[in-house]
Amino acid sequence: MNNNTIHLILDETSAMHLQHEQYFIIGGYLIDNINYIRSKYQKIEKNLRINNKYISELKEIKGVKLKNEHLVNYISYIYKNSKSFIPVSILIDKTKLNKKKWNENEAFNFFVKYLLNYLIKFNIIEKKYNNLVIHMDNRTISTKFKNSLETHLNLNFYNYNINFSVEIKDSKIYPEIRGADIICYALYRIYNHYNSIKTNELWKFLNMENIKLLTYQSFFPYSLLINNEFIKKIKSLELLKQSDNIIL
Repeated sequence: MNNNTIHLILDETSAMHLQHEQYFIIGGYLIDNINYIRSKYQKIEKNLRINNKYISELKEIKGVKLKNEHLVNYISYIYKNSKSFIPVSILIDKTKLNKKKWNENEAFNFFVKYLLNYLIKFNIIEKKYNNLVIHMDNRTISTKFKNSLETHLNLNFYNYNINFSVEIKDSKIYPEIRGADIICYALYRIYNHYNSIKTNELWKFLNMENIKLLTYQSFFPYSLLINNEFIKKIKSLELLKQSDNIIL
């Protein structure tokens, strides 16, 4: 890949059909050098396995299996070792959707397009890039919908001089996919379990490391959520200093 290529690594958390969880989240990060970031993920995972017995016994490092401190250590290491690393996401409020039954793959494609529209419109994906590669876990989307997503994006954004391609990867093999999973899991806790002790602790670790996961986040439905008081309250927690108390 040339230096006009940017990579968007994505995963999802929760599911469209789970009614007891209000928010469905697609998230991950932008990066301009996939090989560099892969090597950094390999290094932090190796360090975590060496220094923590329970992590050394995991077949695959995933957000749901990590203690908050180690989850944040993971993100923090990447955050501090790559200037082009930008966490991004889209938050979907399932209670405000007119359509109640979704095919999971179709929903994923629809909201990825919506997220990309936000990232391009607000120049989070800079105009200097003319190739965008989307990397996703092979458990997230089928080959059929991967091909339709590529076609759909190239048709919808043809005026922007960006060529879109999609790569399906096994998270057991590629650590960059695991990185997106960990970001998604943190967002899942922040929004779907916002008043728990574990999430309160997660916020403290994130703020101690000055990690901003909510800066580049879109919403759906956008008009209903952008001025939502709960969303404002959650986003305000990211502005707290280390010494501030977090009370939800």
